Amino acid sequence: MPEFTNVWKVPPVGMVPRIMLYSWSIRECTVDNTQSRHFVGYNLAEREGRVSSLIVEFDASARCGITRSGRVYELVGDSGNNLDAEYTFNVWQHMCGVTKILDVTESMVNDDFNLDEVCRLSKENSPRGTLVTILDELDLREDRV
Repeated sequence: MPEFTNVWKVPPVGMVPRIMLYSWSIRECTVDNTQSRHFVGYNLAEREGRVSSLIVEFDASARCGITRSGRVYELVGDSGNNLDAEYTFNVWQHMCGVTKILDVTESMVNDDFNLDEVCRLSKENSPRGTLVTILDELDLREDRV
């Protein structure tokens, strides 16, 4: 596996319970036929790209979500891309063995957002799910920057 620099495990949720993401998107990732959705964006407060753990709750109208780690993400401004966030996402997806990536931002934030679909994905990715097992092995259970 290639060596990546400038990507590290973030502080525990108790220390940083809430993060505001700018130039954000929501990506659906597939590992071993298991799908999960993650916030990808730029954390202006810490000046870093960010990839969240699995999204378990999302309020499209408030643009706010909770991830498996328990961290709350507030999506600020318009969706978009940021070079730091894209670098972090590329490293993360390579380390996790992601085989398929789909940008689901539009469907998640518009009126056709399907909460049942997010709940289904969350249940499928329970702590015994494939993606979580892979993340545990790679020590990526929490968010990455």
